[in-house]
Amino acid sequence: MRTPFAVLLLGFLAVAGLAGCASTAPTHFYLLSSVPEQPVPTPGQGVAVGVGPITLPQYLNRPQIVTRSSNNQLTVSEFDQWGGALDDNVTRTLAANLATLLGTDRVSLYPWKESAPVDFQVTLDIAAFEDDAEGNAVLSV
Repeated sequence: MRTPFAVLLLGFLAVAGLAGCASTAPTHFYLLSSVPEQPVPTPGQGVAVGVGPITLPQYLNRPQIVTRSSNNQLTVSEFDQWGGALDDNVTRTLAANLATLLGTDRVSLYPWKESAPVDFQVTLDIAAFEDDAEGNAVLSV
């Protein structure tokens, strides 16, 4: 006995409709934030600082936020992600913090132009950036 085409079509549409109702958790995006800005002195004044290059461990070089779940295990969060490249976010946040804390507007990102020489260069080799057992962020540089 053959099942009518209309019944098969109706069954297929019902299954497709139910599949459309299934949803996944929304993805959350995060950025690092700098310290609150303070008044900057006259433009062109203050020490000239170059920021970069910055290196990250390979396990952090991805859009997803990675946390350490034990000494030898990492967890990659599919729904908690960086709002951009982490090394760029670290570089820009560090540059903004240095400008604020040193009271200078002469902070350049790597690679800086020869026309903007720097007095000091800040480079970072990040060894770890994860949370501890209490949920606090830990940065090892």
